[in-house]
Amino acid sequence: MEQMGKFLKYNDVKQKLLRYVFENRLREGAKLPSERKLCALFETSNLPLRRAEDELCEGGMLRRVKSRGVFVGKNWDRTKYSTRLGLLSVGVNNYPSGPAEEEWRNALREHLCDLQVIRTIGTDVTSAALRELEECDYIIISGFVTPAWIEAVKALEKPCLHIGYTALDTGIPRIENDFADMYATVLKLAEKLGAKRLLCWFSPRNELSYADSMVAGLDQAIADRGFDASRVIRDEIPAHGIRSCLESLRRHRGKFDLLVVRDYVFGTMVYHPEWSKFLGDRPVVVINTSHNFPDDFDRLPNIYRLEFAAPKLPMFLDFFFKSHNRLPGGAAVIKEKAVICPRPDDANYWSE
Repeated sequence: MEQMGKFLKYNDVKQKLLRYVFENRLREGAKLPSERKLCALFETSNLPLRRAEDELCEGGMLRRVKSRGVFVGKNWDRTKYSTRLGLLSVGVNNYPSGPAEEEWRNALREHLCDLQVIRTIGTDVTSAALRELEECDYIIISGFVTPAWIEAVKALEKPCLHIGYTALDTGIPRIENDFADMYATVLKLAEKLGAKRLLCWFSPRNELSYADSMVAGLDQAIADRGFDASRVIRDEIPAHGIRSCLESLRRHRGKFDLLVVRDYVFGTMVYHPEWSKFLGDRPVVVINTSHNFPDDFDRLPNIYRLEFAAPKLPMFLDFFFKSHNRLPGGAAVIKEKAVICPRPDDANYWSE
């Protein structure tokens, strides 16, 4: 842990050096302040500062002149983003992609950092993925993580964050959704709406790395609130399972008052002609964990959007660029709380 702490400190100083050059608009050949002034400015000692300067000198961002000091190098304009965050998705090929990936890239640019998405088809450690991770300054690991992947990533000794769920004792700080709190929020809404029975759709465990965690969260919420478990009907629906959705609605027609679905299922089913036929005016809770909904989404009738209070991306950025040097020893798990988004036609429906 001590060795990791030293690495984190050096990497933090490197980031501050880059920001100093960028924010002060220093051009090639400009001299940096003295080592003593930089140490005071960055609240660091001389060893992390020298290591950070040495690495930036190797890349041409800076250059050191004996007895004269450190100067801005010729490669500054050529390489705008000089740090890199590697996002490793183990066994997952669709996150981040499209608008989500672009959102990552835009947010990281403000920190003079670039994004490198590394996806693996299976869960085995691959040399190709490791080589890409070795070139990164920060690492996020997600998906179907395994002990081998955890050890491989930790061996790289770089600031690392795990997003998602695992029963493994990883020793890596982790951010995850609090599914027990999330389903407690759903059950609370069901009681307010007078729903006697709920139909909950879950993803198969081979499709979603946190499928078991969602089920466990529901069980915990039921126990915590003293909710009658027989009032909850559960079905497993695959990602492209329109037929499975229709079969579930047919099978349980007239047996439920509230439908609870994941965002990807709802996005497919809401446009199906038989959706309203089977659902009628029953309310639907859409659990949003990864999708951006259109602005008018909350105006759809009987739709309740459940999201997590703190957007993940700012939390990730805060971890890497502000707080990772000040975390206590060991792995810290940050659990995000869920909220039901207000509807335009009833802004106070969720008030106590």
